[in-house]
Amino acid sequence: MSVDTSVCRKCQGKAEPGNSCLQTPGTCESCPDWEKVKDRSPISDLELSIVRALQNRVTFPPGSSHKRFVHRLSDRSVLSDRGRQYLAYIAHRYRRQWTSDFKQSVWIAARRYEEACRPTSA
Repeated sequence: MSVDTSVCRKCQGKAEPGNSCLQTPGTCESCPDWEKVKDRSPISDLELSIVRALQNRVTFPPGSSHKRFVHRLSDRSVLSDRGRQYLAYIAHRYRRQWTSDFKQSVWIAARRYEEACRPTSA
């Protein structure tokens, strides 16, 4: 079965040249969900080093969402701000099982501070 490269897989709309939706559904501008994903950016080297440390050194509870989230991340992953805050939350929660360097600690603290200072909706 071949993939029709003229059709966007997510929204079944017309795929324009240069749209990345053919490789990653929902990431092209022709998709109706474009507004939801346009604020995502590729994972940085620092974030990837944190992910690798968590994947290799931390023992997660079986079937936990933390384990699923961390083990699904790779060097080709894209994260939103909320995903980055969740990564910082996980890194902080399991901090006793892995050692972080200064840059990683600063990144985690900054993301956790952003989360704490975010206004809550009433």
